[in-house]
Amino acid sequence: MEAGFYPPPVNNFRGVFTIRYLRRLRRYGFLFDAGIVITLYSIGAGAAWFLLPQIIESITHNIALVGILLAIPGVTAILVDAAVGELADQLGRKRIISVGLILLTLLALSMHFVETTTPLILFLIFLGMLYPTVFYPIIAYIMEHAKDRESSTVMGAGMSFAQLGFGLGPVLAGIAYYLMNTKGQTIFAVIYALACICALAATTMLLKKSRRKSGLRESLKKLVFEDKLFLKQAGDFSRLPNHGLPIILSTLLVSTYDGVAWMLEPLFYTTVTDNPVWGGIILSAFIIPLILFETPAGYLADKYGRKNILYTGFFIAGVMTWLFAYSKSPLEMFAFAFTASMGIAMTWPAIEGMLARHSPENRKGALVGVWGSSLDLGYVIGPVLAGIIASKTSIQYTFRLLGIVLILSALSAFALNTFKKK
Repeated sequence: MEAGFYPPPVNNFRGVFTIRYLRRLRRYGFLFDAGIVITLYSIGAGAAWFLLPQIIESITHNIALVGILLAIPGVTAILVDAAVGELADQLGRKRIISVGLILLTLLALSMHFVETTTPLILFLIFLGMLYPTVFYPIIAYIMEHAKDRESSTVMGAGMSFAQLGFGLGPVLAGIAYYLMNTKGQTIFAVIYALACICALAATTMLLKKSRRKSGLRESLKKLVFEDKLFLKQAGDFSRLPNHGLPIILSTLLVSTYDGVAWMLEPLFYTTVTDNPVWGGIILSAFIIPLILFETPAGYLADKYGRKNILYTGFFIAGVMTWLFAYSKSPLEMFAFAFTASMGIAMTWPAIEGMLARHSPENRKGALVGVWGSSLDLGYVIGPVLAGIIASKTSIQYTFRLLGIVLILSALSAFALNTFKKK
């Protein structure tokens, strides 16, 4: 035989193991394809959310107003989440994602020209309308291919890709801020636009087209007159047996936590250091555990019970967030943020696994849209309350209060679940 590739013999254990391993990996090709798209997009989104609080404060000079303005994308997203999910079911996930990324690229470039409050508000409104067109159809795409018995594991892996981007984004933005002698708006525009362009290229090359059920005109007609926008999807969600309300409340709590962390950390790190690179690294500490531990946490949730993992995660996050408020150095901030996020990493795959497991096959996109509304509601409540409380007390007190809320929620939910079993 000529020199070149030699297939491993059947009696070679390592060769057989390699073939079986590669075949098993091929089953998850959809996950890697979607993971590349969501990672590229999330790099830009992570950089954007690190820069936004600082950009808003530089324009308004009011921390309470920072929280209120940061809530605007969440408010507008709530209005379109369910519609985006429904259209993703009808027109196909790939088409919605592609259009969303094109529009987000144009919007990102416009940030370079935002200098006053009115253009800033308009920018935030359009940001809230557009980012659901990427994030939620990707989640529905992964859910569509995940098997019930491993739903938490697959969803945890999918979200690890997203968190990888969210972790890299703030560090990249912090380095750019440190090295480039330019305003935050320009850095925002460059990083976010490039991320969207790269994600669009990956979407075009990697994602498979869904079978279209109807055209755009028919889909919009069905959305307005048959589904009545949000009402039908909300009704479907309420009928998920014994799971609809827990999923909504848990999602709301976790996204509120995220909203507070992403709003206050870019302002809190300045109390111990004026180095923006450290600011990006500390914010990434809220993300890195989600990259490392969501997949193992998803496996544990599938094996030992999603609710058990959920309550444990809330408790760990609460204790460590409370300690984070007492940080006196960048290293302390990083350590407590990292361990708090280990708890959050346990909650996401448990929630998403329950959602994937109990959603009807032909309604996954629509139900992800409704779920996304509860997710975005937390990103409204979190920044608004954090801004108001921090302006009346302090950033440290706000983080302490957030930790106590998580601890009490974990203990209450555990006690309630135990009582139901009896």
